[in-house]
Amino acid sequence: MSTNATLCDPTAMAEILLSEVHDDGSTRLEFVLTGHPTGRRAVLTATGHGTMEGAHAMVRFLDMALAAPGQGTSSALMRIGGVESTPIRAQFLLGKWLLKNKSRVGLVSVVGAKAWERKLATAVCAIASFKSLTFHQTESEGRAWLGWNE
Repeated sequence: MSTNATLCDPTAMAEILLSEVHDDGSTRLEFVLTGHPTGRRAVLTATGHGTMEGAHAMVRFLDMALAAPGQGTSSALMRIGGVESTPIRAQFLLGKWLLKNKSRVGLVSVVGAKAWERKLATAVCAIASFKSLTFHQTESEGRAWLGWNE
């Protein structure tokens, strides 16, 4: 796993609870879950072309994060600006996961989403009555919204 882009941030100052990488040749996902006194923090960085295999890997990471040890509410920063052409089925798979687990998920900041991805995710969140997800143009905006700017 890369230690520069993924860990050179405030989450690096905490205990790493989970660190995983998925690379299917089309999609690369780097996932880090850390423990903090204020709760658990997940950072997901996605690059490449979106695939169903990548979406299934993301769901596995999210399930592992919910099962990982640690106290407090989890919050997440999802960096998806480096992903090209995500299949609509992958979006629905992630939406289905969110519907199933919304009571276990804290704040989520999505950075770099394309306009159509924002529209679809906003619709899924409205259906799920999940109001804790928002979109940001920059990572610093997302971190500030999550309260990660210690």
